[in-house]
Amino acid sequence: MNDPVSDRLRSYYVSIQRDPPPRLERSVIRAMETTPQKRGPSFTSVAFALIVAGAVLIALVVAVRGLVPSPSPSASPVVGSSASAIPTVAPTPSPTPTVPATLPPTPLMSATPEPPPTARPMGTLQGTGAMNPALSGPAAVRLSDGRVLLTGGRQKNAGGITMLRSQAAEIYSAGPGTFTPTGSMNDARAGHTATLLNDGRVLVVGGIDASDGYDNLATAELYDPGTGKFTRTGSLAQGRARHTATLLDDGRVLIAGGYGGGTLSLKSVEIYDPATGKFAAAGSMMVARRDATATLLSDGRVLIAGGLDENATAALAAAEIYDPATGKFTATGSMATARYAFAAQGLEDGRVLIAGGTSTAPSSAAVSTAELYDPDTGKFSPAGSLSAAGAFTAVWLKDTRILFVSGGALAIYDPSTGAFTNVPTGIHIPEVQYQTATWTDSNVLLTEGGPAQVYGP
Repeated sequence: MNDPVSDRLRSYYVSIQRDPPPRLERSVIRAMETTPQKRGPSFTSVAFALIVAGAVLIALVVAVRGLVPSPSPSASPVVGSSASAIPTVAPTPSPTPTVPATLPPTPLMSATPEPPPTARPMGTLQGTGAMNPALSGPAAVRLSDGRVLLTGGRQKNAGGITMLRSQAAEIYSAGPGTFTPTGSMNDARAGHTATLLNDGRVLVVGGIDASDGYDNLATAELYDPGTGKFTRTGSLAQGRARHTATLLDDGRVLIAGGYGGGTLSLKSVEIYDPATGKFAAAGSMMVARRDATATLLSDGRVLIAGGLDENATAALAAAEIYDPATGKFTATGSMATARYAFAAQGLEDGRVLIAGGTSTAPSSAAVSTAELYDPDTGKFSPAGSLSAAGAFTAVWLKDTRILFVSGGALAIYDPSTGAFTNVPTGIHIPEVQYQTATWTDSNVLLTEGGPAQVYGP
């Protein structure tokens, strides 16, 4: 299909999910066929016309044969005519094939077309393998081959979560449902980011390495799935954790804000260039923030929203736009609810859905409301509520719905109805804000360390 609209939607999905889904292509095809436009007759309409013409021809043949004297009962009867009582000479068996009284159904005449993707029933949540070692809050990223790389985080033991950061990395394979150790990182880190680059490698940036929580890392490293090893690359000018990392359309990675040590949130921004292996300063955001979200828009710009303010005392409602073409940040509309550590995901139509998180006014509390950002107007609008407040991560499913993960619960947002629906899991989900939700090659992996679950949409 060579169409600018479908190409734009497909490239947008690749930029967000790195995995163009065939169901999305079919939904685009259906949407294009229902859009009024000047086009020639479709294959379906031509085929249907031929079937109708064939049916008319068969009816004429049957009618003509009805005017001819019928053969005796001893002869092979012809479907559609009764036996005649008038004696006749024995006829030669007719070579005309028997015409069935009812034409068999064909795929083109089916009265039950394939339902749209969003009409499918809810999926299921099942247990799968366990991480070893168990890590809380690892950074998870889907590799090009469908496996999932999990790196770092805080170590877990029988007594609970420790403050020790880990260098460990593991690979999850959906087929056998197992975790396998891979090469270790050069630095122990938690609160870092992991970004899949266009060449299939993974860029790991920043984080915190010490148990006191004040030593923010400026180091970065690259994971090569072909060798299973991590190698150092250029370093940040400013050590940071709990920042955002966004793969831009040109293959570079935008690193924005984050935790700068103590209670300080950062305004500074840096960009990593895989071609040179170096970071370069990229100006500053309009507002210092950490635990914010950064979402790539369909036009290549980046929406940065919410987070904690400079002194980490109040959640932010403010949002801004980064334009790679100019290298500048500009203010855009603000959210109705200030929030941090929330979930944000792009929709098929180019809007951004924001949901859940935590507020700080008048006191820290889980947020249940959702909002939609429209890049065309630069404004947020209400988008319903989650029944389980505090969503902190989201995954765009391959049928264009979005799976939201809250503390102990799952919910699905359906763009066709604009509504959230709870997912009956039947299995316990730890009520912690360290869950990762990542697409594998066939389902969504949920883990916060130790035993993991998979959601099959």
